[in-house]
Amino acid sequence: MKTNAANLSTILGNDQLGFFTLIELNWNNQYYFTDYGQTLTFDGNNYLTNTPVVDISIPKYTTTIDRELFSMTLSGLDEDMVDEAETGIISLGVKASMIFTVAGVPQLGNNDVLNFYTGKVFSSKVVLTNEEKLIEVECTAPLNDLDSKGTLYTTKDGIKTLDATDTCFNSVTKGSEEINLKWGKI
Repeated sequence: MKTNAANLSTILGNDQLGFFTLIELNWNNQYYFTDYGQTLTFDGNNYLTNTPVVDISIPKYTTTIDRELFSMTLSGLDEDMVDEAETGIISLGVKASMIFTVAGVPQLGNNDVLNFYTGKVFSSKVVLTNEEKLIEVECTAPLNDLDSKGTLYTTKDGIKTLDATDTCFNSVTKGSEEINLKWGKI
């Protein structure tokens, strides 16, 4: 629920209105980026203007469940970010906010900010082309992939592709023996 609607309405009524975005990536390292013309300090964090954000999408809702999708493409020039994407950033945090400017001055009060996306990384991949290296990140909130279909291999190696530190399937193969299960009515 937005509690700053009155402040935002006042700002939006201004004739000299502009906007820019702030992207916060709460991965193994913390990353803060802005597409404003200079580095900004907001909420105690320095948002760098030399942003690797190539493209962001408008958050979209699915029609089957309460699932909000958000995707962005990042430049792969920062090797630390590429390493993180390759080793696993699934379920790590992403936040995107819109900051308004009035007569070119950023409105940086907490009640003047429109947080338009807060969620977790659902999937990521590093894409190499002849011209560039990109990191494609898809995020989702709050119910992840309940409406999608896919295969999940219940093996130690199968879960490692999603999260290298996950140990939930380590005991699946320990001491297992072949069993027959009957489904349906007997």
